[in-house]
Amino acid sequence: MAAKQGFGSVFSAEMKRVALKPRRIITGAIFAVAAVILFIGMTAVLDWGANEVSNQGVEGAESFGTLPAFLGFGAPLSLISFCFGIYAAAFAARDHSDGTIRATLLLVPDRIRLFLARMLPWVVLAAAFSFLAFAVIAVIGIGRAGAGEAATIVLQGLLATVSSVFTVIVGFCCGTVTKRGSLSVFLFLGLFILIPMVVGMASGFGPDILQAIVKGIDHAMPGVAFGALPDILPLAKATTDTWISLGVSLVWAIGAPIVSCILFKTRGTL
Repeated sequence: MAAKQGFGSVFSAEMKRVALKPRRIITGAIFAVAAVILFIGMTAVLDWGANEVSNQGVEGAESFGTLPAFLGFGAPLSLISFCFGIYAAAFAARDHSDGTIRATLLLVPDRIRLFLARMLPWVVLAAAFSFLAFAVIAVIGIGRAGAGEAATIVLQGLLATVSSVFTVIVGFCCGTVTKRGSLSVFLFLGLFILIPMVVGMASGFGPDILQAIVKGIDHAMPGVAFGALPDILPLAKATTDTWISLGVSLVWAIGAPIVSCILFKTRGTL
């Protein structure tokens, strides 16, 4: 009987657990609004700084003033995806530590189907909140940069939304791989903050070969790669590093779920 449960019913049940509760909906809405306010505040500070430097005739004013009026999608969408990634990691790990997975497997013995049904709600959630924030930010950006930049802004925003989804997928996989809440969050923070920070501190030291290794490690980190996705556009200004970031992003977005799914299928639940 349990084995006949369709994917849709399993996905629906997981979606309700993850997001469709009043407290979580309200919290998510507040978070999305805060992210948009952060974006508006950052652009306002940028404008103020550019005007102050320009008015005072300080050396470097010209280069400071050439910063784009439209700051981009990085700040608010990165904030959304980062917090959702931590939440996904802790949530997925908690299901293992509190026995939820063991109970669920009695109803849904197909582990691959269960893995996908548990991961996809996070994809939907991240995409929904990121897209809502993107829609508001895009309107502001087009108003500031002009209609001529509309296509680029929209495409950059969509890439930033994809980046948010990728981040949450990796977060979910961290929880599935470690099966422990604190360890899953530490792994997520390590991949997105700690390792890039250490690598960044080491980037100014050592011979050229060491610098090349450090640069390679930095580009291989998911947070660095995902954050560079919007920089691919416009294509005429894209650099080799941004194309490398695209490839690394796809490897993480596809490879992390595959590895996590294999581990989820082949090892014990607790």
